[in-house]
Amino acid sequence: MVRATYTVRQKLQIVIEATEDKAAVKGTARRHGVLPGQVRRWIKDRDELETAVQVNPRVRSLNKGCPRINAALEEELAAWIIDRRKQELAVTTNQNTIIKTFKSIGYGVPDNAVKPPTASAVERTAVTGATADPVVATEPETDLEGDEEVVLEEDEALHITL
Repeated sequence: MVRATYTVRQKLQIVIEATEDKAAVKGTARRHGVLPGQVRRWIKDRDELETAVQVNPRVRSLNKGCPRINAALEEELAAWIIDRRKQELAVTTNQNTIIKTFKSIGYGVPDNAVKPPTASAVERTAVTGATADPVVATEPETDLEGDEEVVLEEDEALHITL
């Protein structure tokens, strides 16, 4: 069975037909193949239906959709994403989830949630066209047995035998 859809104009015509005679809601619903409860709901929404038809005569639905819980948060997050993309920085789904979670529980976006790339990483990306951020060691590696400090060069690898 195919689910029937009605345009706003069709709904308004059914509402007008049903309201001409108060006892005719059930009969009107039968003639148009609609449940009487649905016709009553359209009668309640008559003002919105008329407004929608006046704004756009070919509108298909009122499209109320899911209500926005925190419109300011959504707008702020959208602005942040647009700003990051203007800077040619990637915004991942995981970052969006973390930010929404932090903000939904009352915290601001933490400063360390998304770290900007270093200047050298940006230069290398521009030259090579690479998309992944390079791994940058922040502290030198130390030898496990002695007090000597072993600093690894960029191309060297640390091999430990057990």
